[in-house]
Amino acid sequence: MNIRYKIRSTETIKKDNDVICFDYINELTSDYKATSFELYSNNRNEGYFLIFNDMLKWLGYPAENKSLFFYGELAPWLDDTKINRHKGFWGLKPYSCKDYSFLKEKNCVFSIKDKKIKLHGFAKLGLENLHDMIMTTSYKDKSFYFFMDNCCFDKDGFISVIQKNSFGKVLDYILLQGAVVFVLLGDEDFKSSEIVMIGNFNEIRK
Repeated sequence: MNIRYKIRSTETIKKDNDVICFDYINELTSDYKATSFELYSNNRNEGYFLIFNDMLKWLGYPAENKSLFFYGELAPWLDDTKINRHKGFWGLKPYSCKDYSFLKEKNCVFSIKDKKIKLHGFAKLGLENLHDMIMTTSYKDKSFYFFMDNCCFDKDGFISVIQKNSFGKVLDYILLQGAVVFVLLGDEDFKSSEIVMIGNFNEIRK
């Protein structure tokens, strides 16, 4: 890799570490290793794109038998109205100044409770739309990207897990299918871009 990243690694994300320590990690039913790349950049999203590109290349992307996906959910429960259902996740997602027409394979999923709905979305990505998707993603979003074998992706099974409305269980399900997951990190004080890669993968060459 030509870019000099700050790299952190852990062999176990279920124990104390300096890579990732969110509450949803406790919902994982298996343990995984993780590696993060951090880059100081004046444009955080462009930094994310550079990091993501290098991570994906290292994992062999693009690959004929594997695909890259985005998953996200909106935090608040909304009134179960026709307009909210019509707009869905992709119509109400932050940065919706973009209409997401660049995504050819996007899906919206609803969780329903007491006449309220929660919006989730996922999309299959390609090299031609990865940059646009990264530009609309924030580390503040409840979301992740994942890279996995096509034969292991069960769309109906994935939707069924999403509808249970647990971000940790969605992450757990995807990791159990053998995916590598990417979570965007950041903070308000420093102009840095950081992505954590979680899953079973070989050691990163620094």
